[in-house]
Amino acid sequence: MKIGILTFHYPWNYGAVLQAYASVQILKEMGHEPVVLDYRNPTVERNGRVLYWDANRFRHEKLYVLKFLPLCIRRAARAIRFRWFRRHYLPLRPFGEKVDAYLVGSDQVWNAGQTGGMDPVYTGLKLPKGVPVISWVASAGPSTLSEEAVAAIKERFTAISVREKPLQDLFPGSTLLPDPTLMAPPQTWEPLLKRARRRRYILAYPMIREHEVLDSARWKAAKMQLPLKILSNRPSLYLRRHIAASPRKVLTMLHGAEHIVTSSFHGAVFAGVFQRPLTLVSDPLDPRFDALKADPEQGLADAKQFLEKALKG
Repeated sequence: MKIGILTFHYPWNYGAVLQAYASVQILKEMGHEPVVLDYRNPTVERNGRVLYWDANRFRHEKLYVLKFLPLCIRRAARAIRFRWFRRHYLPLRPFGEKVDAYLVGSDQVWNAGQTGGMDPVYTGLKLPKGVPVISWVASAGPSTLSEEAVAAIKERFTAISVREKPLQDLFPGSTLLPDPTLMAPPQTWEPLLKRARRRRYILAYPMIREHEVLDSARWKAAKMQLPLKILSNRPSLYLRRHIAASPRKVLTMLHGAEHIVTSSFHGAVFAGVFQRPLTLVSDPLDPRFDALKADPEQGLADAKQFLEKALKG
């Protein structure tokens, strides 16, 4: 069966493209023909511009002007590497291509704060009638859904699986599943790992609460007497950061780290996948991190059962 995936495959976000890759591999293993439909939410895509002037940071950081041009160069390099990854590892097709079913998710496709309001494509309102629409481990992140959004999703979706317990409570009968990156077997990632010299290091991967992540990582690096690598999209004149790394390089960095300090959900996921020691700096109000306790093998079995039932209609 030809299945069109609608997800965040296009941002320069490592977790986003890797969960899309994992979804493709899971569907292939089930015997389907997955394609990633190239629909892009304008708000999400706008945040990925190469020339991105942050007026707020300019007002508060006196040296932001000096950081701006080098940052743009690195953002351009990062964009090129993400484009290469999508072209080689994701089966991209035009948004209007005919498919037998739509799979919406995973990632935070129902987070109105990220998409500039609830996106009518991700809620199924702008998808062709007569074609099954299935929620695939959809997430709203720390945000909540409006009554209108819940009603629209219930009306249009054939079957619903979600990543957070609060979302499951909104949709009685829905299935709670872990993120695709958690469900994918470890061998899924082997083709993406690059050869790297075996050098011990601590990896800091901040998404939120950056100062806490960096302080904890510095302490860990000093205690273990190891160098510190920082994976971050924020420029710095004082710290060398891996801003332009490709998804494959980031996966390799996570795989090879002696210890990972992160506030990133997917950073924590891959620490578990690669069995690396982890220090997690998380938002206690973000329900996504509850999924880290899930059993990957059971999650994959539940996902296959959910999809088989949903596709049979």
